[in-house]
Amino acid sequence: MRCIWGLPFLILIMLMGCGQQHNVAKSHQESGPKVSQKAEQSTIKEDKSEVQRNPVSEQPPINRTLRTARRVRPVQKEVQSIQEVEDSSHVGGVVGAVRGGYIGIRGGTPVTAPPPPPQTSSLTWNAWAEDSGEPFSPVDHLHPDTDYDLVLDLSAISYDLLDGGVSRAAGPGFHHQINDWFKDISRKDAVFKVLLLPDPAYFDNPAKRSDTLQFKLSRLKQPELLLADVDKNKTPLEILRDKSEPSFRLGHVSFRIHTGQLQGKGAIGLSLWADGRRPVDELVVAYCISDDVGENANCQPSTRGTVSLNGIDSVRLSAQMGDTGSRFPDAAVHFVRLDSDQVLGVFRRNDWEAGRFETWRLGRTAGQLREYFENTLLPAFSAATAQQDLEARGTEFYNLLFPLPGPRGAADAGRARTEFETFVREHMEGEAASAREHLQTPSIFIRMLTQDDNSIQLVPLGLLAVKVNQGPPEFLGFHFRIETPLAIQNYQRSTTCISTWALAVPPAKGDLQEMRTRFDENLTDFTKGAQYFYESMKDFGTYLGTGKEESAAAVAVLSHHNKNQIFFSSSDLILSTAVNRDFTKPSIAILDGCGTGAPGAVDFIDKLNNRGIASVIATSTEIRPEIAADFMRCLASELNEHRGSLDYRLSYAYLNTIECLKGRSMQEGGAKYGPLALTYSLLGNGDLKLCIPIKRPQ
Repeated sequence: MRCIWGLPFLILIMLMGCGQQHNVAKSHQESGPKVSQKAEQSTIKEDKSEVQRNPVSEQPPINRTLRTARRVRPVQKEVQSIQEVEDSSHVGGVVGAVRGGYIGIRGGTPVTAPPPPPQTSSLTWNAWAEDSGEPFSPVDHLHPDTDYDLVLDLSAISYDLLDGGVSRAAGPGFHHQINDWFKDISRKDAVFKVLLLPDPAYFDNPAKRSDTLQFKLSRLKQPELLLADVDKNKTPLEILRDKSEPSFRLGHVSFRIHTGQLQGKGAIGLSLWADGRRPVDELVVAYCISDDVGENANCQPSTRGTVSLNGIDSVRLSAQMGDTGSRFPDAAVHFVRLDSDQVLGVFRRNDWEAGRFETWRLGRTAGQLREYFENTLLPAFSAATAQQDLEARGTEFYNLLFPLPGPRGAADAGRARTEFETFVREHMEGEAASAREHLQTPSIFIRMLTQDDNSIQLVPLGLLAVKVNQGPPEFLGFHFRIETPLAIQNYQRSTTCISTWALAVPPAKGDLQEMRTRFDENLTDFTKGAQYFYESMKDFGTYLGTGKEESAAAVAVLSHHNKNQIFFSSSDLILSTAVNRDFTKPSIAILDGCGTGAPGAVDFIDKLNNRGIASVIATSTEIRPEIAADFMRCLASELNEHRGSLDYRLSYAYLNTIECLKGRSMQEGGAKYGPLALTYSLLGNGDLKLCIPIKRPQ
């Protein structure tokens, strides 16, 4: 049930007698068109359904029940009771009063009722971009390589931003937070941290990522004053141009944004955090970015990354392009930093109500987290070989990201762990033990947003081990599809299977001889089918350094890797700065070497990503040459087995390859790789389709 936020001041306004709002309503009652109560209730019901269907989406619908104060509807003659209207409407309050004030009327006579506690159903988020120096003049189109100011207002009325921004009613998480603050008699202010989440494909990294939106809670207890500056003859933006702080404007923040060179539909997320501790609401502003204006603008629907804390499931996104809610993962985990250096964790399940998140403090700064992860945890994983040791490292990894309750923030940390373990347990209990194919595997979206160079781009969540029953801890990577976006993410739908391969393997002689031997014994069809085949890193560097790949391609390299160098020997290497080849269609890279995705070693991933690579398979730890060759062997086996399948996505191929690899061993009869297989992670678009190499005619 939605509460009617402005009910107290509906009654106050209707009792004003000859006041301005009463005269407005009366004049429209006499001259305006007749609107039946049934039609009115139908409109309310339809609008309520719309909001429930779209609690948070990449492009939230404009709440068309929230209109400007100058659009007044006639007073209705019959409303059975105040409570019935509360039960049937998700809006009202300030906007309802100004638009005709039919709530609280029986037979045209004001009803006297005891005022309920202040509610917030009519509060509206209004967000828009404007040219610097032209305040309150929203633009409906952005140009590449240009500065703009992005403004977010919390207001008592909607600004009706149809084309030049977004106007959306505050969500249920926001409502709950305001009501909780009202229960605290010592609480004076509502304080929200606003986190800016621009799509890096379309916008440069902003200098300021967060700001504070704050207002006095007492203002919500004086609803008649909130409408004092409403003028039926002016739009809200016209009023704002005359008076920058009108009565209906509760709080606002502004961010300087700069568009990049890419043209298309660019999105910016705005995440609202109560007291900077937990997210309670979010909205997304999407703009066409193009040199052209109007019909000629290059503004196709975006296939780029998500800017929402709900995360995204790349496979579901493709299968359910028209269904916004179905593209979400089963759960999402974010690690963010607001104003302080402390990193906060955010966990959300897709089946929770809109606006519900669990948050906790990791107890480390972004720099400390990265240093421990890079110099302590990952080396310990690399050194572990026994199953028991790997389980211990996986549990330590879990404790790093989901700390055990301590003296500070104990409740938050404990609650987050409990909710996460419940989620894992529920999905594992429903898992079909006999199913070899990973076609219905639940998904977890993972991303780190620390707003600095300390972000860990590849968080190998698959290596995280959670104890969910009386047995040993379970590694997530064997039970979940892990969705990890690249910095510039393209979720463009896959239409063909990628069979153009550029393959670099070590020469037959050298310290990687064992890797090459295993490759030759099992992957002769890859050698023959590759469009580009290299045994010299210098030649491979020539391929990566120039030209353009017109068709989608797979680039795979089996090599040594160290500090953004890939090499076969100390004299045969290339640096990440050598990557200059453009991939015009979403392509795949397989970096099959030691720690190619570890912190401090991701520059190759970034360079390839900037050139059009949409999916990357990389390693988090050091690996032996034998496991690198066996990974390719398992991948080839999966691709051959599903040759001709139209629905076999990269995400499925990766999971089945990991399943294959964990059952193999370095030597015949030796210990199996087991969880070591999870050092391989898939980043980016899991919906692309990968086939065995087929050489095109030259």
